[in-house]
Amino acid sequence: MNAQNAKAVILAYYTLNDLCFGKVIGEKDSQKESLAFEGVLLGLANESNVNVNFGELRIKMDKLGVEVAYESVVEESRSI
Repeated sequence: MNAQNAKAVILAYYTLNDLCFGKVIGEKDSQKESLAFEGVLLGLANESNVNVNFGELRIKMDKLGVEVAYESVVEESRSI
């Protein structure tokens, strides 16, 4: 992994944390962060062998708004 890809991974991880935190506290507008997250992951996928299932990730992120077991959903989202 080169330095640019490592930077993208770190940015994606922090953006995912931001999205998860926003869901947990009830933030209503996370469109900007979601687009940035998806853009970073798509760029990373194009530049490396990283494969992300965006459909599954969206399903997990949507569960954060309705589930009580936030910790398990956050962990599952990170693993995707």
